[in-house]
Order: sequence, then C-alpha cells, then structure tokens
Amino acid sequence: MAVFGAPVSLGNDAERAVHAALEMQAEILAVRARWAGRAALEVGIGINTGDVVIGNIGSDRRLEFAAIGDTVNVAARIENLTRQYHLGILISESTYEAVKDRFECRRVDSVTVRGREQQVMLYEVVGPQRPGGEDGGVPGAPERPRRTATPTRPSPVPTSQPA
Repeated sequence: MAVFGAPVSLGNDAERAVHAALEMQAEILAVRARWAGRAALEVGIGINTGDVVIGNIGSDRRLEFAAIGDTVNVAARIENLTRQYHLGILISESTYEAVKDRFECRRVDSVTVRGREQQVMLYEVVGPQRPGGEDGGVPGAPERPRRTATPTRPSPVPTSQPA
C-alpha cells in the first residue's frame, strides 16, 4: 500500500497516486516482455481518495506505522475488483473527481463493497489526458486501444487487508 499526502498533503495527491499507478503498469508491461514464455505477471491497483488515520498504531510491545479507516478499506476492495474486471487500475469516484481533467478515465460500474451500504462508482484509468478534450478526441488521430471487460454486478468482496 502507498499513501500520498501524508504526513503533509502536496495538494495533488490523487494525481500523484494515479501517475505512480500508470508508471507501475508500464514497468509491469516491460517485465512481461522480458519474461516472454513464462507465467504472466498481473498487478491490479485500486485507488481511493479521502481522509485516513495515519501514524504509529499499537502498543509498547508492538508498534506499527499504518493507515486505517474507510478510505483504506474501500481502496483495498477496489484493488480486489481489478481481478474481476481484468483491469490494471481502478479508481473510486472521489479519485476520479480529483483527476478527471488530467487523466483519461472510463466509467466501469457501480458496485456495493463489503462494509459499505453506499455504492462505489468505479473508473478505469486509461492514461494521461490527451489534447482535444476529456475523451482524448484529437481530430484525425487513431483511437487508443483499450482493454475491455464485461461489466457484471459483483458480489461483495471478501474481507482483505492491504499489505
């Protein structure tokens, strides 16, 4: 798990998180190319934006620096959903609202995740925003290839703890 904006927010924390996720996926593609013929390496990244409790948590016998809270739990659930949708990067609506002018995103689904009554809107991050508008529509430019998934209504995700 990575936390952006702690201990001090730089104001563009969601943007930096999405940028880091895109860089990670690019590196995974490079590793896959080097590992041709071996088992495919798949990495799913889930990003959620919101308030967290962060700091040293525990007792004198066992102290751990951690981030906890609903925002962290939802991010973990979103990461788990990357497997179901076969997508590399999924973000929540709160993250989408923070980055929609900087990254090309595609609405995927609205889901209920374990531990929440509210639906969570999911978006796939396709890449950096291209000139020509939100849809990346550069006149005359070829359309960017996209990985596709068949949206289904997922059942609640089993409990998981982010690493």
